[in-house]
Amino acid sequence: MAQPWYPQARALIIRKTRKSLTESALQTFEDYVAVGDYAYLKAGAKREGRRKYTYTNGSEIIVEGLDRVGKVMSTEFDMIYIQEGIEVERADVDQLDTRLRNNRLPFQQLVMDTNPGGPLHWIKKRVDESGMLMLNSTHEDNPILYDPATQQWTAKGLAYLSRLDNLQGAEKERLRHGKWVSSAGLVYANLDYNLNITEEAEYQPGLETLWFIDDGYAHGDGPGHASYHPRVILVAQQTAVGGINVFAEYYRTLEHDYGASILEVRDYGYPKPEIAHIDASATVFRATLQNEYDIFCDHAQRPVEESTKVVRRLICDQNNQRLLKIHPRCVNLSREMFSLHFQPNVQAKGGEAKHVKVDDHGPDALRYGLWHLRYSLKEYEEDEDIFTA
Repeated sequence: MAQPWYPQARALIIRKTRKSLTESALQTFEDYVAVGDYAYLKAGAKREGRRKYTYTNGSEIIVEGLDRVGKVMSTEFDMIYIQEGIEVERADVDQLDTRLRNNRLPFQQLVMDTNPGGPLHWIKKRVDESGMLMLNSTHEDNPILYDPATQQWTAKGLAYLSRLDNLQGAEKERLRHGKWVSSAGLVYANLDYNLNITEEAEYQPGLETLWFIDDGYAHGDGPGHASYHPRVILVAQQTAVGGINVFAEYYRTLEHDYGASILEVRDYGYPKPEIAHIDASATVFRATLQNEYDIFCDHAQRPVEESTKVVRRLICDQNNQRLLKIHPRCVNLSREMFSLHFQPNVQAKGGEAKHVKVDDHGPDALRYGLWHLRYSLKEYEEDEDIFTA
């Protein structure tokens, strides 16, 4: 029997949820790695209940999900492999990175695999801005799909490529060609990363502070999933020319205490808001703001399609003026604004397509806050001089 190197080494295989590993990374590991002399690694628990693989020299591969990350944060590893990095947050990776201190291997390393996402995903930005190493692979690198000896696609490869070639738009560009591109059918297609996402949106002393709120609690499967509903508070100001600068954000899940959320945002150090624009359905949150913290709330109904048009006009209006500015520190809001897209072939009232109800939490809070500007926008459109004042 072949002997593994480096006794007592510890590795971790982890994904967003433990359940999602069973028919993905673990199936591949057991079908193609734990074979021959290493088939003993599969002994014992069934794959869905497996907690670890133990080598004859005492080295271990631990199996876990970020939904149970507390089980691994008290231990140490030499290597950590994150499957589907597109699913996880940068904070998850930074937290796991602190566990690389077992020192049984000559190096300590964290690696991820991922399909491409949008160009503003934190992984792509980190590669572009800080030099994190990205090794690009193609379908030809997979010997199940492509035979390097014959330089021909296998039967499985041809069948798989046929399915990918039937995709459309950004999904095809990402999964077939490996490109980090924005989704087709974006709700805010006129949003410009260089012009709307800017440090010009910084807090300005002397201007009133505003809060835009979308209430939530559930974490579900995390960002990118319909089950994810964070509580969002955006901190903003209205500028002298009627624009809006958003310079701080609060995103939390599993926080039942409204007072704790309010106090945490107050601890950012900005003045008490002049008004909080909040969803009309968030009655308990609104009562807490008004009765316990003396923060006045506006809770008018905002038709989704009409308020979306207001946001779009502030992003860039018919005079090519960009009155909505978002500070780069608002990473969650920026990510959601650039990813929010329409449901194909599903129309709402007024003829505009309905939004996909995924990662719309910051954009919803923004809609609530900008709805009150709909009347002044009409005045601006009638008087172009206000933009050069």
